[in-house]
Amino acid sequence: MTIKHVVDIVGMTCGGCSGRLQKVLMEKSGIISAEVSHELGRATIHSTTSVTELDIRKIIQSTGFEMK
Repeated sequence: MTIKHVVDIVGMTCGGCSGRLQKVLMEKSGIISAEVSHELGRATIHSTTSVTELDIRKIIQSTGFEMK
């Protein structure tokens, strides 16, 4: 079973920001796909049930951004 997480993100200003965050998200075990848009300030993440919203929040914060 997969879970779709759609999260709003504050602090991304360019394609480099969204690309870096997407790369870090994809390194997390249990994340199947991640699409990050700095234009929309949003990430769409598909994961297994082992990945929680708190896990995603911690990953986002580790890259210098904040989850709304």
